[in-house]
Amino acid sequence: MILIPFLHFFCFLVCASLAVYVLYQDWKSLLSRTCAILLCCFAIWNFGDIIVQNYDNSITANFATIIQNIASIGWIGFASAILCFSLAFAKQDELLRRIWFQILVISIPLFLMYLQWSGWLLVNPEKKPYGWFFDWSDSIWSYVFFAYYSVFTICSIVITYYHGRRTKKSLIRKQANIIFVSVTASLVIGSIFDVILPEMGISAFPTIANLFIFVFVIGLFYAIVRYRFLTITPAFAAENIISFMDELLILMSPLGKIVTVNKATLEVLQYNQADLENKSFSILAPNESGEENLFEKILKEETIKNGDGTLHSKTGKQIPIIYSCTFLKNEGGETIGVVFIARDITEHKHAENELRENEEKLRNILNSSPDAITISDLAGNITACNQATADLHGFGSEKDVIGCNCLSLIAPKSHLAAIEASAKLLQGSIIKGIEFTLRNCNGSEFPGEVSASVLRDAVGQPAAIICISKNISERKKIEVELRKSMQKAEESNRLKSAFLANMSHEIRTPMNGILGFAELLKRPNLSKKQQQDFIIMIEQSGTRLMNIINDVINLSKLEAGMTQVKISESNINDQMDFICSFFKPEASQKGIELSFDKPLPVGDSVIYTDKEKIYAILTNLVKNAIKFTNEGFIEIGCKKKNKSIEFFIIDSGVGIPQELKDIIFERFRQGSEALNRNYEGSGLGLSISKSYVELLGGKIWVNSEEGKGSTFSFTTPCNIQSPEGTEVESPLKSGDSKDDQKIAIKILIADDDAINRTLLSMNVKSFSKDVLVAKDGVEAVQIFQSNSDIDLILMDIKMPKMNGLDATKQIRQFNQNVIIFALTAYALGEYSEKAIQAGCNEYLTKPISLFSFNRLMARYFSSARNLKNKD
Repeated sequence: MILIPFLHFFCFLVCASLAVYVLYQDWKSLLSRTCAILLCCFAIWNFGDIIVQNYDNSITANFATIIQNIASIGWIGFASAILCFSLAFAKQDELLRRIWFQILVISIPLFLMYLQWSGWLLVNPEKKPYGWFFDWSDSIWSYVFFAYYSVFTICSIVITYYHGRRTKKSLIRKQANIIFVSVTASLVIGSIFDVILPEMGISAFPTIANLFIFVFVIGLFYAIVRYRFLTITPAFAAENIISFMDELLILMSPLGKIVTVNKATLEVLQYNQADLENKSFSILAPNESGEENLFEKILKEETIKNGDGTLHSKTGKQIPIIYSCTFLKNEGGETIGVVFIARDITEHKHAENELRENEEKLRNILNSSPDAITISDLAGNITACNQATADLHGFGSEKDVIGCNCLSLIAPKSHLAAIEASAKLLQGSIIKGIEFTLRNCNGSEFPGEVSASVLRDAVGQPAAIICISKNISERKKIEVELRKSMQKAEESNRLKSAFLANMSHEIRTPMNGILGFAELLKRPNLSKKQQQDFIIMIEQSGTRLMNIINDVINLSKLEAGMTQVKISESNINDQMDFICSFFKPEASQKGIELSFDKPLPVGDSVIYTDKEKIYAILTNLVKNAIKFTNEGFIEIGCKKKNKSIEFFIIDSGVGIPQELKDIIFERFRQGSEALNRNYEGSGLGLSISKSYVELLGGKIWVNSEEGKGSTFSFTTPCNIQSPEGTEVESPLKSGDSKDDQKIAIKILIADDDAINRTLLSMNVKSFSKDVLVAKDGVEAVQIFQSNSDIDLILMDIKMPKMNGLDATKQIRQFNQNVIIFALTAYALGEYSEKAIQAGCNEYLTKPISLFSFNRLMARYFSSARNLKNKD
């Protein structure tokens, strides 16, 4: 045991000396550096065991632990070092230079050294005859070390082994075999003593793996001395260069006899060495065409550089080559041989052909692109382009564009932006979709979009600039239209919001009047005048609310396309006279003179049109005129103009500001949308009137001056006879069974709502001899069957058990003469058609207008014509 420290000292000296020698040989070599690091790890390991494995009793456990920690640099770090050494030997330099690999092989041993110094690996120092002995700790970290040591060393052995098997160099194969055997032997034996025996609890033997590492050191020394490991000699270099060069090397005599060839020649030409030695070079370059060939050129003793030719393989295949040949001369200048070096350019030829084909494909792709594509040098001079470039800028062909500078294709106002973009390109940026103003060859300008990038050469330096551009004039137009549409949509949304706010006010205001005055009517001790005043207020508020609801319903019907034109005979003078008479009391209350001064000649006053829509248009315009006229006059009239009738309503009111004249016919627009406006209304009357006018085939306009009044005019075709194919609405006549001299009629009211039944009963009481009521359709049919003398049925459409339409159909099965008025809260036109189709004579929308009801009674019951003027 006394020899162990001396053996460690000897191994320390040998490893350290050999590390210095290796670095001295070639310290720049990666293999030399990794080998030296590995030897240093072995040296440090042995240096530590000089003290740890010493029988000297003066060495304490603490001191031995410190030395063991220092020695851990060697016995922990050598696994990473031997892995790096094997990779350098296997020419895996790129992997060794990877940052992640360097971090891996450095961080793991450093972490394990930290664990050793922290007392997590070797623990419990115990004095033995041969020195101090340490146990492996029974922790996960010991097994982490074993895994690290095993994986790294096994990988090193495998890499060395397979590199020796794969290499074609016999010298390197021998070096690999020596290193493989020596490393395997030293690591296996060393692991037995330092790992396996201690883990088995056997501590009688010292841990002397680092002494067996000396086997690897001896093998390395032998490889260096015997097989020139880590060194390069001229002969060795020449042998390897000639043997493994890619070029074909042929050495010939002055007469053209082949002396020797290298391995590349045999592989390319598919010959064996014996097939070519002492053979004439002419077997590789036969004279087939009668022209001077390679062999003849060589015999002329011409030094040739980079000549083109062909060699024939053993199978007869022609191999294209680039070759050079020179003559070897002795000191007396006599030719003693010829060196022929050639390179197989078959792949190069293929590459040229592929390049040519690719260029043609690229040209086809460029010309098939709808976008302009240009390639320019770094100064902006165009070197290539497609036909789309010529078309974009108005040139005849691509040739006219090549040579131009890119700035000449850009409008001057975009030059600065183009120069800044070019600078960014050269700095590594990519331009995508930047808008410039481009220019045609004739000087005209147009908007364009340009994308560009830099083409780089093989070393990554900018070589050219490729640009893709296109005309975006159409896109710009679309963007403008979209922007306008967006603004219009935003304005429409704003107007709808304002309209809803106004509608909330307009609906709640009359509702407040109705509910408020209805509540006041409950108070006792009201005078008769107060009651009448309150009733008038309720009636006015209800009328106002009904007008608003009618406007909303009419607008909804227009937007849904449910409004239909019903042509019937209409007397324009009568309608105008009726409108004037109807609104004259309201105008008089404001001190306004309302007149109808220009009637049509009698022969021109009867036309075929939708009289209800004419009535609605005139009503809206006259109500509008009354609303915005505080004093003065309102004049309504019409005149025949060509094939149409032009209506006009002139007022002396407040007038319309010039900037609002174009918007007052739009939906949801009012002359003033402010909260402090002086006039009530939903802002729909003019829009509905305009839609009705256009449905009738006319147009509407306004002439106005602020503060001086307005003139609203509209036209409608003056059809003097019923158009063919048009449904003509004729006034319905009373039933034949009716007695024209009857003073009172018998009426059946069918409605499921008690309040409506009471209201209707009160309205018809003045001209009915008897009133019967039914709560649903079934009861209505039964009552009518029991009272066949009923003159009029007021039939609600929506009722339980049986609706009004079904009830009407059943009644029509046994009675075709009774007059039936459909009553409903549904205001859409489809229900009026359904009612007429079911057999009803007329259709009234709730709330029932007493004026409309009386007008229908006057039409169907001659004895009730005196009700015509009642309201």
